[in-house]
Amino acid sequence: MEVPEAAVAPVAPLHMETEESETPLRTHSFLFGCMLKGAKTKVSFPGGGGDDLREQVTLRTVSLGPDAPDVLHVLAVIGETQEGSLVRVPVATLRPSLLTCVHLGGLELTPPVTFWLTAGTGPLYISGQHLVALTESEAEAAKAAAKREAAAQPPAAQTEERLMSQRYASAGPPPPETPTLEQMKEKLVALSSNNRGAPSKHGGIPTTLKKFRKFAASTLGTDVPRIVQQLWQFVRKEELNEPPAPRAWDAPLTVEQMKDKLLSLSLKRGSIPRTMAAFQTFAYFTFRTCDPRILRQLWEFVLREKLHKPPTIGDNTPSLAVEHMKEALFSISVKRGGIPDTFKSFRKFVHFTFGTGEVQVVQHLWEFVLREQLNKPSAPRDRDAPLTVEQRKEKLVSLSKYGIPTTMEKFRNFAASNLGTNDPRVVQHLWEFVLSEKLNERPRVHFWQMT
Repeated sequence: MEVPEAAVAPVAPLHMETEESETPLRTHSFLFGCMLKGAKTKVSFPGGGGDDLREQVTLRTVSLGPDAPDVLHVLAVIGETQEGSLVRVPVATLRPSLLTCVHLGGLELTPPVTFWLTAGTGPLYISGQHLVALTESEAEAAKAAAKREAAAQPPAAQTEERLMSQRYASAGPPPPETPTLEQMKEKLVALSSNNRGAPSKHGGIPTTLKKFRKFAASTLGTDVPRIVQQLWQFVRKEELNEPPAPRAWDAPLTVEQMKDKLLSLSLKRGSIPRTMAAFQTFAYFTFRTCDPRILRQLWEFVLREKLHKPPTIGDNTPSLAVEHMKEALFSISVKRGGIPDTFKSFRKFVHFTFGTGEVQVVQHLWEFVLREQLNKPSAPRDRDAPLTVEQRKEKLVSLSKYGIPTTMEKFRNFAASNLGTNDPRVVQHLWEFVLSEKLNERPRVHFWQMT
């Protein structure tokens, strides 16, 4: 595979005479540089050749470009040894996250030489000096060739090149490229998908043309009226500035749902306001509604059910809030010991649970608890009932394959933890059963031997 040669740019010559030959030589210094990237992993520097031509390459720095991936980049140099054989020597190992540039301190090489990027994809930049020893005649010939090459260029090209160099030298780096119309549209689509329905100050797309002009100048980098108008038409056509569809949990509540929520809030004493003015503010912050018709229906429901007052006991039937308290007492009674056993403790329990301390309400709930026996512990379950002696013997037989203690002292602790008894008479009877059946002499089965 043919490898491109390194780029060489001339700089001011460094004059130096040598005494190795009869013809006086002058050493000229040129700027040397090359780049290794992607498939271009090798660059060869063959040299000029000839008897009266002496060359040398001096490496100064090896650096990585800004697009180089975060992997190891290894630069090797292939050159000739004193015996004339080729040798490959690694001279630099770089990585963007650790080391991006290395100074070789003037590594001198004699052509022909090849630079090889053995690891990594680059871009990797090599810079240095190309020293050439030329005679006076060869130096004059090189200068004449450079003048002829410069004269071959058109005057207009020379003038434009000189003006551009002067302009960039005075103004600094060239300005960034302006994005195209398609790139601006793609950016608008990306912004609308990430911040759909958000205000412009948070990254969303404005909903008016006046605000969109400022948005285009600050975000898209353009204030040309024609381009801004085309972008605005694109936004309106694709509906990029429209708010998103409401989600299921953001949908407004119906009147019936609001009433159910009022019933649940009425269990807490003082949670429902007692005046219409306070109820309007309460409904706005609770249900996010200001509709007078809905507010009137909700307030009539509060007055009819007396949700704004503490729960009281009527002459005929208890109020709806008291029925909710009874249902809550049923659910609490499922846990053993959840309902207090005394009226004094029950009164505090009702106060902290339901937020009410009315005597009639507490008395009514206490009668309900006594009638339903909610403060009594539940009947023992079958698995909680004590085992009989025969059941304990059957359990001993099943436990014998895992091992039963061989002494009476250890068997007492075993019976207490596995058979649920500390009765000396029962323990003695079970120990005699173990000895008669020789249950403590059976070989023990380990868990890894069980099938």
